[in-house]
Amino acid sequence: MRRNRRISQEKLALNAGIDRSYVGQIERGEKSPTLDKIWQLSDALGVTPVEMFTQVLVEQQVLDDGQDR
Repeated sequence: MRRNRRISQEKLALNAGIDRSYVGQIERGEKSPTLDKIWQLSDALGVTPVEMFTQVLVEQQVLDDGQDR
C-alpha cells in the first residue's frame, strides 16, 4: 500500500510517529505491529485499519496469482 502511494518508509514512519526501521521490519514480516501502531500507520496512510488490511490482502493475492503462472 505504501509503495502504491509512492510514500517512502521514512515519510510513512515520520507521519506515523514511529521509527523507520520498524516500518521495514513490519513490511518484511519480522515484526508484528501492535494495535496502536496499526492505527498510527493507517492514519498516516489516510485510511482505516480495515481498508489497510483489505488492500494488503488484495496486493498479496495479486502477488500469489502472479507466482502461479
